[in-house]
Amino acid sequence: MRLALVQSSREKIGSLTDEVLLFCSHYDPNSGRYTAIMGRVLQIAGASTLLILGGVLFMLFYLDKKKRLELEKAAAEKALSPR
Repeated sequence: MRLALVQSSREKIGSLTDEVLLFCSHYDPNSGRYTAIMGRVLQIAGASTLLILGGVLFMLFYLDKKKRLELEKAAAEKALSPR
């Protein structure tokens, strides 16, 4: 009943949780209940996985590049310093 009110109000009432539940479900008039749409759940899970994996890869490449530049700078300073 609650989700029906939120959906009929065009999401003007209800919480963020209600919006997520409505995004991942739809009303089935045959059973009179809201049922999950697994396709959307999988889309959300896949997008989250890609974002997390992309963020981790970005950080790893960024940190590797930063470390290489520091090592090159240290080597250059060592080569220029008098013995």
